[in-house]
Amino acid sequence: MTAQHVLIWRDGKLRAEASPQELESAQRSGRAFTWLDLEGDPRRYHSLLAGTFGLSRITVETIEEERERAKLVERHGYFHLVVHGLVFDPSSDETETPKLDIVFAPEYVITSHRASLPWLEKLRDDVRGDKSDENLMARGMSRDFSWDVQGKEYVELYRWLAG
Repeated sequence: MTAQHVLIWRDGKLRAEASPQELESAQRSGRAFTWLDLEGDPRRYHSLLAGTFGLSRITVETIEEERERAKLVERHGYFHLVVHGLVFDPSSDETETPKLDIVFAPEYVITSHRASLPWLEKLRDDVRGDKSDENLMARGMSRDFSWDVQGKEYVELYRWLAG
């Protein structure tokens, strides 16, 4: 299954499930905050990620890689975080570690995952349902993540922890 969910906060209003044209317009405007959530095989979205969002070739290839290691990388104008969750099936005693790519910049956040992530679906539904000025999307990334100071300090902390 492949699914694309687009949420755009612009001019105090949330636009859910925006069209590709609205997404491109929001990115060009510089006055909107966008959350693009991709579920399934990310290769289908190669041109969207590289073209509309300007992600580097290495970032797009890493998103497309199914078994990439966890990491945080700073690129030109954005950060790319690769994390893995933990899913346990008690009926079979099987575990999985689904990969989640998160790319974030002051004007957008992109989440990409091959498997369904119920907690992320709930977050997306909660954001979609909140029409107030306190909607998580209204804050944008720059308020939640002090880009110039905390971001670089976080990268340094990650490098130190990774050895």
